[in-house]
Amino acid sequence: MRATFAPMLATSGTVLPAADGWAFEPKYDGIRVIAVASSTNVQLLSRNGIDKSAQFPEVVEALQAFVGRRRSTLVLDGELVGVEGGALGRFQSMQARVHERDAQVIATRRSAQPVALMVFDLLHDGARSLVDAPWRKRRVALERLFTVRAVSGGRALGALRLGDAVLHDHHALLARATAEGWEGIMAKRADAPYAVGVRSRDWLKLKLERQQEFVVGGWTEPRNSRPYLGALLLGYYRDGALHYAGHVGTGFTHDELAWLHAHLKRLERGSSPFVTTPAANATAHWVRPILVVEVRFNEWTNDGHLRQPAYLGVRTDKRARDIVREAVMPRATATPSADAEVQFTNLDKIFYPKAKKTKGDMVRYYTTIAPLLLPFIADRPLVLRRYPNGIGQPAFFQQRVAKGVPSTVRTEMVPQPDGSSERRIVGGELTTLLYCAQLGAIDVNPWHSRVATLSAADYSIIDLDPGEGATFRRVIDVARWTREVMDELGIAGALKTSGASGLHIYLPLPPGTSYDSALLLAKVIATRVVKGHSKQATVTRTVSKRVRGSVYVDYLQNVQGKSVASVFSLRAQPAASVSTPLRWDELTNDLDPRDFTIDTVPSQAATRATLWSRTLATPNDLESLQSAW
Repeated sequence: MRATFAPMLATSGTVLPAADGWAFEPKYDGIRVIAVASSTNVQLLSRNGIDKSAQFPEVVEALQAFVGRRRSTLVLDGELVGVEGGALGRFQSMQARVHERDAQVIATRRSAQPVALMVFDLLHDGARSLVDAPWRKRRVALERLFTVRAVSGGRALGALRLGDAVLHDHHALLARATAEGWEGIMAKRADAPYAVGVRSRDWLKLKLERQQEFVVGGWTEPRNSRPYLGALLLGYYRDGALHYAGHVGTGFTHDELAWLHAHLKRLERGSSPFVTTPAANATAHWVRPILVVEVRFNEWTNDGHLRQPAYLGVRTDKRARDIVREAVMPRATATPSADAEVQFTNLDKIFYPKAKKTKGDMVRYYTTIAPLLLPFIADRPLVLRRYPNGIGQPAFFQQRVAKGVPSTVRTEMVPQPDGSSERRIVGGELTTLLYCAQLGAIDVNPWHSRVATLSAADYSIIDLDPGEGATFRRVIDVARWTREVMDELGIAGALKTSGASGLHIYLPLPPGTSYDSALLLAKVIATRVVKGHSKQATVTRTVSKRVRGSVYVDYLQNVQGKSVASVFSLRAQPAASVSTPLRWDELTNDLDPRDFTIDTVPSQAATRATLWSRTLATPNDLESLQSAW
């Protein structure tokens, strides 16, 4: 039972995916369970396989009523959440019930501290398994199941509720989450199957507040009149070692202090379990690192310790070895986030002499734009072009990971054409983005594919690059002619400034499309444009052989391993310009790419990100592509 129904686990993230194809749900603050229910038996299995059905009889009864007289079994994924005044509460509101075994006490607390099971997934319906079905199909089946049994939605009363879920509209959900004080948001790929017992990047947990579990590595002696203990010494695992995170000495009741002291005394050992023994402000006692507690805190300090932590409760549903430092969604700020764990240097160095912008200005821009930029480069290998002394000074490309890269920067082994593999930096996390900025990587250059499907291009790119003597007005004309060819072929695409002197057109492709097909599509369109306008456009690669004043319609970027500046990427141009999404109706004669800069883009970025993501989320159908060949 425990192995068969191990829950799918989420990976920590820092930004909501902006692209369509994702579903969004509340991140509930309770106990995750797999509910295995028939008309005669119900199990509520926590993540470590402990049956919690005895502690929550109202949920058991609700599930039995839900199943009715069916002879088959339902397997549901959900979270036990405390209910306060009819609304969903926090973990503290149900904490006293988690470990209770006395039937009389359970009966009393059932009324005083009610709990509901928020159901968000359906794994088995009788003999029918849905784990291989995509999320959207599982969700339809789950909603149908609840509708048939006349069980109300997420806000209704009752011990069994259907969790909320929305497709695509993450902006509205984020506003609601902030207003209602949610712990966070879950983002799930709508086309992803249920990966039993696997931690997957198809599910992302994005925390809105600083609250997480920590492992107890010890406690300190109490001071003055306080009984039992002074503070808990907390840590988290990284690379198999327990790292000290700080101490928490507030938030305890008298009974909790007594229970914790008695429990920790049984775990006491002679040496510190932390990789580096912390200096305590009172006599310290060390314990075997088994107990997990939940803590809310203000922020992480620069030296990696908790600021203003408060104890919330014990988590018996979490294994100590699974506790890591969790990411938190960045707040839009004018200064780099302390959460990023990047040591910045030379922030006052001038990177853009004409625009009078410093390296610090670049870092602040990327911190601000990160919630909108990161989804577009998530899971993609990055090619760095580093300008250690700013634009106008020598620059160089970097693809391999350098020595000494922080452990918080995501890297992956990427296969090479010769059959070997090299470790590359992979986009999608704030820490990684800011680390690249610290290296002086002005441009953000992602691959056209993600690490899970490196041989498949997500889009085809046409790069309109003005040659010697060509004006931007000529680039605009060629972009219009390209759109005309696309319309003739039934091909849709997204338009953006290159951030330099050209324009980029992205053609979204169906999943699994090869790079050869991506290249061929761009080539067909490019050659048709040039055939109709040979004096203004060219596909000739050799610069000396091009017609003066023509625009190079470059289709050769569509090769595995090549990269183009991402949407919202800064460019090494005098005005500190930004590669910015455009509406096609903005392709007017007075369009000027110099209007989109480090200063002007942030205020309009949210609208332009939605425009970009909606276009890329709808792949061109195969029939249209085949007609283009």
